[in-house]
Amino acid sequence: MRRLKKTRYNIHVCRLCKNSRSTNHFRVCRFCEPGWAKRNAKKRETKARLRQAFEELIENGPNVCYICGLEPLTRRLSVDHCHRTGKVRGLLCYVCNYGLRWFRDDPARLRAAAKYLETRLPQS
Repeated sequence: MRRLKKTRYNIHVCRLCKNSRSTNHFRVCRFCEPGWAKRNAKKRETKARLRQAFEELIENGPNVCYICGLEPLTRRLSVDHCHRTGKVRGLLCYVCNYGLRWFRDDPARLRAAAKYLETRLPQS
């Protein structure tokens, strides 16, 4: 029986171009790999910047969520930042951060949701 030479690439669907090609262990083909590496480098830079901002905010301010004002019970606070500009807005607990995600960081949606909750309160 002939043994196959082990290579760096295996045949899979590339996660970027969606073509069935030989891919690395990240499932990225060799044609897409340079762009993918550049994008990952940018993500690493952003994570490092957010980690630094987190440490500064923890040192300088109280360890509470900027929206609900509660200390985190199970998870640590997350750094809230604008995805368009990259500017850090503050520290949020998991629940508040997750809620902003579902409202797509849109103040109009948040106001509409608050108005809905205020007008639909059950009468006691």
